[in-house]
Amino acid sequence: MKTHKLIALLLLAATHLATAETKKISLPQAMVLGAVEGLTEYLPVSSTGHLILAVEALQLGGFAHDQNGDPITGLLGPIMAPNPAVNAFNIVIQFGAILAVFGIYLQRIREMLLGLIGKHEEGRKLLTNIIAAFCPAAVIGLFLDKPIDTYLFSPLTVALALAVGGIVMIFEKKIFHRDRGPRKGISELTIRTALIIGFVQCLAMWPGTSRSMVTILAGLGVGLSMSAAAEFSFLLALPTLTAATLYKTVTQWDALTEFVGFDSLITGIVISGIVACFSVKFLVQHLTKHGLIGFGIYRIGLAFGVLYHFIK
Repeated sequence: MKTHKLIALLLLAATHLATAETKKISLPQAMVLGAVEGLTEYLPVSSTGHLILAVEALQLGGFAHDQNGDPITGLLGPIMAPNPAVNAFNIVIQFGAILAVFGIYLQRIREMLLGLIGKHEEGRKLLTNIIAAFCPAAVIGLFLDKPIDTYLFSPLTVALALAVGGIVMIFEKKIFHRDRGPRKGISELTIRTALIIGFVQCLAMWPGTSRSMVTILAGLGVGLSMSAAAEFSFLLALPTLTAATLYKTVTQWDALTEFVGFDSLITGIVISGIVACFSVKFLVQHLTKHGLIGFGIYRIGLAFGVLYHFIK
């Protein structure tokens, strides 16, 4: 697939931009990270997994060690420990991807705003469902943010999530029986089914899982059509990514100001937004025609690549 080749080229470009002498994020590095974030945030391939690879290629990361110099091991192998500013930067540049969805789905957002003041019933219902689906991740994420950073950011955990997700995506038609009867539109969601999608979204806290993947699969699981599941996933990203961006900006502000220049931050956000626009449009067209199988195969291949690179 052309998109998969583009991802590979971006990661290859990152290796040529690597600089070992400093851990500060340069403008070229910000451009690469912004492009990787924008391209992979909404594709069901895990933006976190790709950013980990990009950070490694740019020599902005590494493995954590204790005071004796021994590697720190988590649930499944050695823990990666990129510069705190890099972690925060990768979250903050999601703002560009947020703006991309905001622009593409401006009409839907307008309907939800009208629903907020009682002038659009369908918009009010959609807004209620978005809020319901957002709540589980908002609550659980506050408690699991530090444990996840401490114990789950390892090559094995990321590879495991990529592989398992890939297998589920390859067999999603059989798992969700999409060929049996008509599927629902986004307006047919209920608060109960929206909550189900919201709780499933929490699985994306495991690095390498992909928020886009689990929310699309959850939408299919509650009976949505592929296009409706993708649209709800994109709209749910607005509060989810916004909350994560604000949280990291506030809690990691000192690291950001020390290691990330204003020019690099703005560049990363702008490139992320531009690339995300094309990524979203591509995904909607691809899913309606080809489904998730291609992305599933790609994820499994990437999982083996991660293991080969980090465990060799």
